[in-house]
Amino acid sequence: MCYIQVIQTVNSMFEYPLVKGLGALIGLYIVYWLGLRAYFSQKEFENVRLRYLDAGLDMACSQVEYALGVYRSNWQLLLRYTKLCRELKVPFDSKDFFTQFRELDQSKFQITPGHRISTLVPNKVIWNFYQLVFSFVGVTNEKIKADFGSALKVVSKDPNNPIHKGFAPEGEKLAHELDAESKKFYLFLSELNNLAHIFEQQQIKRKDIDSFSKREDVVEIVSRVEAIFPEDN
Repeated sequence: MCYIQVIQTVNSMFEYPLVKGLGALIGLYIVYWLGLRAYFSQKEFENVRLRYLDAGLDMACSQVEYALGVYRSNWQLLLRYTKLCRELKVPFDSKDFFTQFRELDQSKFQITPGHRISTLVPNKVIWNFYQLVFSFVGVTNEKIKADFGSALKVVSKDPNNPIHKGFAPEGEKLAHELDAESKKFYLFLSELNNLAHIFEQQQIKRKDIDSFSKREDVVEIVSRVEAIFPEDN
């Protein structure tokens, strides 16, 4: 039987109602199976995205940004009152300094985002410096509130106090030192956002998690983070 005869025979078979019905059922099953496969594939993608991006990289970025926001607010407060003490030669009320001072909410530091990032990027450098951000802001807060704030109370009440002369220069020195030290944490936040952007642009599934850290652009980011903090690795 030639090829044309085979085609004609198959076509003639589908003229029978039973065969037509069976063909329709098979077609419906294939459409259903493909749709179900696409549904579960999409759900897997969404679950991975939720776990490693929304509750991982994005959450870590948000927490680091929060901590650095607390630092920046208090650093600006330090500068403002340093300038005020330099310019004013009369007593003034320093209560507003302590009212505006922002405390660091330690509950913002969470282990889960760091753990999920460590699954994506097994290199410890990301987790280490995620922790260092909160440590830096906590120590900085103590310096600004306890050390600078205590001296501010004395100087604000009595401009003739002996410590008044060196108060403004010391305040400016502290501000410059903190500003220089903080720069690396802003660079870290930028690289953390870069990681989140890379993840967001990919249709990553569970099977892709282990290979994420091997991507060339991810390797470059990790190398840059290591270069930011060479003394801490």
